[in-house]
Amino acid sequence: MSLYQKLKLLIRASAEEPARRLVELNDIKIFEQEIYEVESTIKSAKLHLANVKAEAKSLSNSIEQLESTTSLREQQTLHAMDKDEALAHDLAVLIAEDEIIIQEQQKQLQHLNKLEAKLIGDLKTAVRSIQSHQRQVQILKANQHSLKGSQGLSQKTQSLNGTLRDLNDSLSNIKQRQLRASYLDEAEGEIETSLSGNNLDQRLASSGIRSGKHDATAVLERLRLLK
Repeated sequence: MSLYQKLKLLIRASAEEPARRLVELNDIKIFEQEIYEVESTIKSAKLHLANVKAEAKSLSNSIEQLESTTSLREQQTLHAMDKDEALAHDLAVLIAEDEIIIQEQQKQLQHLNKLEAKLIGDLKTAVRSIQSHQRQVQILKANQHSLKGSQGLSQKTQSLNGTLRDLNDSLSNIKQRQLRASYLDEAEGEIETSLSGNNLDQRLASSGIRSGKHDATAVLERLRLLK
C-alpha cells in the first residue's frame, strides 16, 4: 500500500471516528428509532393485508354471484333446448363465458388467500419480534440507568475518600504545627533560663551545693546550731 493510500485511510478513519463515537453514545436511541420504523412498516403491512382481505372478499362475492347466475342460466338453457334452439345456444355462450370468468377469479382468489396467509404469518412474527425488542429496550434503559448510578456512586465515593484524605492531612499538619510550636516554646524557655543564670542555681541544687541565697531551710538550720 502506498503512502498516499495510507494517508487516505487515516483521513477517512479520523473523519469516521467522531461519527462512530456519536453512534455508540446514542445506540439505545438509534435502536428505539429502528423499532419505530419497523412498527411503521408493520402498520403499512396491516393496511396492505386489509386491502388483500377486502379484495378477496369482493372476489368471493363475485364468484358466488356468477355461480348463481350460471346455475340459473343452465336451467333456462335446459328449458330452451326443447323450445328455441337459438336461445339455448345464446344462453350456452353466456354460461361458457361466465365459467371462464369464474375460473380466472377462483385462481386470483386462491392467490389472494395464499398472500393473505403469508402476510398474517409475517405480521405475527414481526409483532412478536417487536414486542421482544421493546422489552429489551426497557432492560437496556434500566441497565443504562444502573450503570450511570454506579458510575455516579463511584465518583461520589472517590470524592468522599479524597475529602477524607484531605481532612486527615489537614489534621496531621495541625498536630505537627502545634507540636513544633510546643518544641519552640520549650526551647525558648531553656534559652531564657540558660541566659539568666537560673540554670546555675538548678545545677548547684541538683548537686547538693547551696547557692548562698537565703531561704527558710537555711534559716532553720542556722537556728538549730545555736541551741
